[in-house]
Amino acid sequence: MIRILQKAWKFAQSRKLAVWLLIILGALVGLSRIIPQRSTDQAFYKTWGSAHPFLTRLLERTDLTSIYSSWFFIALCAALFVNTAVCTVQRVSDLFAARGRKAELKLNEIRSLKSCFEFFQPGSDVKPVVAKVVGFLRKRGYKVVPARSPDGVGIFATRGRLARWGGPLFHSALLLIFLGGAIAGLTRFSGVVELTEGQSIVEEETSYVKRLEQGPLFNSADHRGFGIKLVKFKPVYLATEETKNFYSTLMVGDGWESQQMDTYVSQPVTYKGVIIYQNQVNGVSALLTVTDEQGRTINSTFVSFDKPHGIGNPLTGKYEPQEAGISIEGKLYPNSDWRIGGGSPAWEIRKPVLDLKVLQDKPIVKDKKVIRKEKKVVYAGHLALGQVAKFDKLQFKFEDVKYWSSYRIVMDRGQPIIFAGFWLGLFSLGLLSLLNEKRISIIIRTGDGMVGVSGAGTADKYRASFAEELQILVEELEVALGVEKVEER
Repeated sequence: MIRILQKAWKFAQSRKLAVWLLIILGALVGLSRIIPQRSTDQAFYKTWGSAHPFLTRLLERTDLTSIYSSWFFIALCAALFVNTAVCTVQRVSDLFAARGRKAELKLNEIRSLKSCFEFFQPGSDVKPVVAKVVGFLRKRGYKVVPARSPDGVGIFATRGRLARWGGPLFHSALLLIFLGGAIAGLTRFSGVVELTEGQSIVEEETSYVKRLEQGPLFNSADHRGFGIKLVKFKPVYLATEETKNFYSTLMVGDGWESQQMDTYVSQPVTYKGVIIYQNQVNGVSALLTVTDEQGRTINSTFVSFDKPHGIGNPLTGKYEPQEAGISIEGKLYPNSDWRIGGGSPAWEIRKPVLDLKVLQDKPIVKDKKVIRKEKKVVYAGHLALGQVAKFDKLQFKFEDVKYWSSYRIVMDRGQPIIFAGFWLGLFSLGLLSLLNEKRISIIIRTGDGMVGVSGAGTADKYRASFAEELQILVEELEVALGVEKVEER
């Protein structure tokens, strides 16, 4: 049983296993770019499925239309996680085991190395020479420990030992990224809210106009329930009238805990672990009020007009106040001066004009019976800000205009873990690239009235540079010991 476990442990830390897992995962990611996925554009997926019904059924049965949530993709990721974890544990275990183990040096092995150096000086006592060599190496930043040697007194010196931890720390960083990704996938939520200047919402499930992602372990109780208010929205334009950026001032929180925060594209704000991103989707909202003959308000609300493609084109919007039995289609020009050479950007609110068309359901009567209803245009015209349109015992007023913008709100418990793994990975790569572990092995022995010093040096990388450094080090050691001649092999 122990033998089987040892084989399983050895297989789990195999590099070949890791390579094959990465190749297969990479192939699946490539397939996800070719085969339409359910989690992407739903409209495109339905259109593609209608055009290829047999192939769609086949791919759905094999989970190839939802690769990232499929059992085989999750199993492969889990296997890669186990492989990385076992490899990390083994490497860390080896490092700690090496700390308590003395190096064993042999003279014939040292002499066989290309970097070998050897010199002699008269004497029969090795202790003074050992003390001088140890002191010399320590002054130059080497950690010196005794080593076993059948040929004399062994000395083993190392420098840049932190480089040993580069590999295990890099593997640990990968584990953190895997773990953070798993937590994010299970508990993450991402949704979109739309706010008009002055409007407030509560961060809860019903406030989202669109839910983008939701992990299987996320539920409505995980929402934070704090308030979000858009205080001010400001678009910034280039000289070409194209939008350079969007800036929002938000009031986030509840009561005395509320905080004013500024956000713009690529600069989100965070509150109680919730990240609020400024989207590039925005437009202008018009406050439209419908009243009856007595001036009683039937409906009053801000209607969002979406920004079109192309500078100077009007913003478009629709509005159906059910209480009034009408539907409204409008084109909004935020800056009517632009059309006559006013100079300011077309979408900057200056002199707004609303191009309005009002439709009302009119009954079609046949034989004194209503057989159907058809929409008839009861009003068509232009309204400046504050003007009123009258039609069919109703009044319609264009009362106010403000900017609106959309925001992506993300709750992701795995993100801090992923960032921690990212920074740990950068640190480990710094150790691997900037630090170079250097090792010097020395045997000091006596014979024929002489004290001999034999040694060699190795380095993990930059070996040519270390060879020059070792040569200078040996020359300085020669001077420190008072040796007249140094023989290098």
